[in-house]
Amino acid sequence: MTKFLEEFSSNINFKDFDTLKSIYDYKSKELASMHKMRIYLFTELMKELIETKTITKFDSAIDIGCNRGFYSKLISELGFKKVIGIDIDEPLLKLAKEKFELQR
Repeated sequence: MTKFLEEFSSNINFKDFDTLKSIYDYKSKELASMHKMRIYLFTELMKELIETKTITKFDSAIDIGCNRGFYSKLISELGFKKVIGIDIDEPLLKLAKEKFELQR
């Protein structure tokens, strides 16, 4: 990983990183840092879309390719009332339901 990426990822204050580590089985610290950056960028993009009123309704959202459901959780935390996760991998959907469905 480049020095820039290391510095960037170390400065991210991600409040729920322990939850993230409990969901994903990272093979290296670099993969965890890269994922942490993607989550940070996703969250910042969503906040910008909300602030600029590109997103104005928070009734429902669909997370296509939801994997283990973490981004669905983030979308929900941003204020969407109903978030539906879709994935072709049934075991991952099962993990997502077990981890997040009861937190609604």
